[in-house]
Amino acid sequence: MTEPTTFPTEEERYEEFGRMYDETARSENWEETYSMLDEYSQQEFTEEAWVAKHQALRDASGPPSPLESVNAENETKWMTLHGPSPSTTKTGPKTI
Repeated sequence: MTEPTTFPTEEERYEEFGRMYDETARSENWEETYSMLDEYSQQEFTEEAWVAKHQALRDASGPPSPLESVNAENETKWMTLHGPSPSTTKTGPKTI
């Protein structure tokens, strides 16, 4: 007998997306992180501005602390990635 197919919960999908985003940002693949933004957020920044801003932040502060958790706010459609201190918290639109 075949096991029933299970699908990840919405919370699990957000967690996976947050971890993928964090991994992509750690590799400094700013173009890929830009592609992960929702359409509204992409209208707020050009890809070139996004890349320049994030590279400047990395150059100024070094690599981020390890990701500890991901919170998704369904009402606001924003995702928060938490590091070990408030200074390592990253917030951005979720695009799942």
